[in-house]
Amino acid sequence: MRLFRLFHTIVFISSAAISLLIASDLASGQRVDGDKALARFQKDLAKRVVKDQGVRYALIDFNQESRKPGAEPKDEKEYFRLAKRASDVDENNLKWLKKQISKFGFPDPSQIGQRSAVEFYLLILHADRDREFQKDCIGRMKDSSEWSDESVWSSRLKALERRASMRSSREFFRVEDPKKKKEKEPEKKEKPEAVEAETVEQE
Repeated sequence: MRLFRLFHTIVFISSAAISLLIASDLASGQRVDGDKALARFQKDLAKRVVKDQGVRYALIDFNQESRKPGAEPKDEKEYFRLAKRASDVDENNLKWLKKQISKFGFPDPSQIGQRSAVEFYLLILHADRDREFQKDCIGRMKDSSEWSDESVWSSRLKALERRASMRSSREFFRVEDPKKKKEKEPEKKEKPEAVEAETVEQE
């Protein structure tokens, strides 16, 4: 009888030990999955920022070249191509930001790392097409003790608030097809010669 009880005790202890090992493995697996998800997030975010900066500097370089003395008139088609590309990148990044926040919540810098936090902030700063989204992000940041840390984020938050309060996007990011632009422009009517002569005399 004692041997039977001892056998059951050993089996129970062994089962409990195995259960603890399985639970430990599962917990470890969940942690690794979390780390992998964070790594994917950081990698994707970094790529998006590189593209974000690339399309903007392409426009800056184009504008600077066209302003140089003796430069040829600005190629409207090329400007439209570059501006459209920047606009598409911004739109795609905005959708990605909303998806990430909806799925994982608004991250604190300590959760994603300081570098990723700066990159995350930059994409929000460039989400001009949705002012309400920007304002919502500002509210979330102010509610966070980390994002509202004046020693680190004060100037950046102020810049974001100024950006979100603008009535429209800057002219730099305006995208308008040059063909449609020509269609909108009213035809200039030539003044009669008598009127032109009168104008000259008055001057």
